[in-house]
Amino acid sequence: MASIVKRGDGYRIHVSNGYSSDGKKIVETVTWTPDSSRTEKQNQKALNDFVIDFERKVKSGKYLDGNKMRFSDFAMLWKTEYAEKQLQITTLERNVYILEQIVNPELGHIVLSKLQPLHFQNLYSKLEKTGYTTRNGKHKQYSGSTFKRIHAVISGALNTALQWNLIDNNPALIAKPPKIEKQSKIKNFSIDETKTFLRLLEADTVPLQLKSFYNIALFAGARAGEIIALRWADINFESGSISITKSTCKTKSGQIDKPPKSKTSNRVINLPSSVMDILKKHKTEQQQLRLKLGSYWEGSDYLFIQTNGKQIYYDQHNISKR
Repeated sequence: MASIVKRGDGYRIHVSNGYSSDGKKIVETVTWTPDSSRTEKQNQKALNDFVIDFERKVKSGKYLDGNKMRFSDFAMLWKTEYAEKQLQITTLERNVYILEQIVNPELGHIVLSKLQPLHFQNLYSKLEKTGYTTRNGKHKQYSGSTFKRIHAVISGALNTALQWNLIDNNPALIAKPPKIEKQSKIKNFSIDETKTFLRLLEADTVPLQLKSFYNIALFAGARAGEIIALRWADINFESGSISITKSTCKTKSGQIDKPPKSKTSNRVINLPSSVMDILKKHKTEQQQLRLKLGSYWEGSDYLFIQTNGKQIYYDQHNISKR
């Protein structure tokens, strides 16, 4: 049975949890603080409910203690009990990578309740000095936006720990990720460059699929993933428009189409008649390929396909980087 001891403005609750392998009695302890906005009767009921729930968790083995749990163990718990249920697959994989591959090697061994702002400040300083190695072996420095993302993932995970009563405060909120000035990059064609590019696309040696892709990119301003996700049902030849309702992305389990991040990303875009004419030719060519392949066709109505009709891979031939 639980033991309740008044301590200042709060209560200290103790629950016996058997004995350790060396014969020592195991006692789990937690602090409960009344809500000043409630009446004394309401707080007494809240305390009783808290004690019952705490004792149930201890006895069933479901009680978690931030004074004993390492950050790496919490990260795994956060993944299964929160992230996998609440986050989209791409966000989930990115956040799990940050926690498991970047944070855990440095801080995973530290008990959750012992984490201090300086731990995260030291982590950021080390990452700023060491950088990282890409898949093709190139060494790069973390950008300011990447540091912000890392910091947001850590802070968000520890906010969950706070909600689960594993910690009393979130130490990551006090730490500050380094501010790294963003190097300016040319991202847009000038008008003259656009005209030159379009003129080069008109060459007979350029496949219709590439002509279609880059014309949509230029005139619709759509992202590569949004373009690759297009199906013929998204093309309205009568109105001369396309509908952007999804985006293709890569995950560990394969390539998927996912809904946009926000409702405003769903949009209908009108295109010039010259672009629609290219799309009509592209569709005719694709239909001819389908007839030629017969039973070998494995497509499902995508605009941009492999030789067997299947949707083109996101990075196939680096189509978005040409």
